[in-house]
Amino acid sequence: MKHRVVITGIGAITPIGTGVEGLWAGVRSGNSAIRAITRFDASRLSSRVAGEVDFDPLHYLSAKRARRLDRFSQFALVSAQMALENAALTAGNAACAGAGVYIGSALGGIALAEEQHESFLVNGP
Repeated sequence: MKHRVVITGIGAITPIGTGVEGLWAGVRSGNSAIRAITRFDASRLSSRVAGEVDFDPLHYLSAKRARRLDRFSQFALVSAQMALENAALTAGNAACAGAGVYIGSALGGIALAEEQHESFLVNGP
């Protein structure tokens, strides 16, 4: 049996733009979002450039919720909310009964994983 898949909404948080409009504007501009790293000291790294995301979670989440989520989780939650809004759906909407969400990331959550690893090395299990 073949299953049909329909993309009804898109949410994006990327270095070239946030939201559908920001993403497409960034793609159409043809400009690179790769710049010198500013979020942390990259002086000891062999590569000191990256595509950093200009994202303030407080534009989308309460301070309490933003504080409880790592940056990758903030991206995932907010982009999923954007996709639902883009599709004109709500979590309680009957049309969501058979809905799924696909989240793509190259290294999502790596900062939290490194933080937890450092804690393990210093404090033990």
